[in-house]
Amino acid sequence: MGQPDYLNSASNVGNAASATVNLPAGTVFDNLLLLGLMFEKGNTVSISPPPGWNLIIRRDNGSDVGMAIYYKVAGGSEPANYSFGLTNGAKWAIACSRISNASLSTPVNAVGAQTGYGSSVNAPSLNTTVNNTLVLCFYTNKKFSTYTPHASTIERYDFPNSVEGVPSNMMASFVRSATGSTGSIEATSTDAESWVAAQVAINPPSTLPVSFQYFKAEVSHHEAFIKWATVSEVNNDYFIIEKSKNGVDFEFVDLVNGAGNSNELQHYIIADRSPYKGLSYYRIKQIDYDGCVHYSVLVSLEFIKNEWAIYLQNPFDGETLRMSIQQADDEDEITVDMFALSGNRVFSSLLQKREGIWKNEFTLPYQLKSGMYLIILNGRNRTFSKWLLVW
Repeated sequence: MGQPDYLNSASNVGNAASATVNLPAGTVFDNLLLLGLMFEKGNTVSISPPPGWNLIIRRDNGSDVGMAIYYKVAGGSEPANYSFGLTNGAKWAIACSRISNASLSTPVNAVGAQTGYGSSVNAPSLNTTVNNTLVLCFYTNKKFSTYTPHASTIERYDFPNSVEGVPSNMMASFVRSATGSTGSIEATSTDAESWVAAQVAINPPSTLPVSFQYFKAEVSHHEAFIKWATVSEVNNDYFIIEKSKNGVDFEFVDLVNGAGNSNELQHYIIADRSPYKGLSYYRIKQIDYDGCVHYSVLVSLEFIKNEWAIYLQNPFDGETLRMSIQQADDEDEITVDMFALSGNRVFSSLLQKREGIWKNEFTLPYQLKSGMYLIILNGRNRTFSKWLLVW
């Protein structure tokens, strides 16, 4: 069955109302993403996660400091970064980790967290129920401390918000080869402060009835096409395709019969003739002959009201802007202009068309300051505008 493997992480710190972190380098379809968000002001802070992220646990040490841990399974097309909204002007430190070879249907085996005060920071013991779990230990306190990890663990990152002075953010991991107690895992902080610590045990992969080669959603003319392929199917009765406006509440789109038992590549496609306007999410609900249900990862699709299907990197780093436009076959020229809040034009260019798609990556002439900017796309037949955030 194997065991989950930690691969790499991306980290960031700040004090803006959105805690933003990049997608870890090398992320591919079906990677498990674990995100640790550490923030000052604890229980006075509300968090708004992006669609598709699932809360594992949140623990606050009063109004001093807090920790929230989320997960999602990477789909076929992930954004360049993720932004979590924070209230009350909280300073924060965030990190997103990439894990392979984990269970995708039930990633979390066990979880626990506790709070305290001092320089000895203890992630509480868990009782795992399967062999070969990957245990992640998260630590934060009300300071920009660094940590000495427990000897039994491997430090994966230690990235405190030293710019703002709070909070700290460290994660270490180890593999629990047998079931049972993981034991309390103590890390030593450079400062005695209010702290929060947690352990999260990740399940190894299970044998699923269907193995997907890909799953994607595309726009063509006025319809959304949902495409997927399987490399193997075991006792697979049928698929139900569902869609959602918020990544939480889903409704039926279509039903497609499965191949039953197959070790050959099977291709599937359905058309959603009434896609939601704007951003939406699709998933596959797979049902076995015995009635067991399994869900795929989410894939996103943006269907713009003016009938252009547009991808814009938002927010972006103020230096490199990526965008693509489909459903613009009737356009022979599209210009892009960007304006600051002052009304000054900061960038202007022509989009280039490649293989029927207006797909471009622009390096701006100079680094933009953090803030909101208006981008306007002008074609012969249509115009599109949107506010972009530079973080």
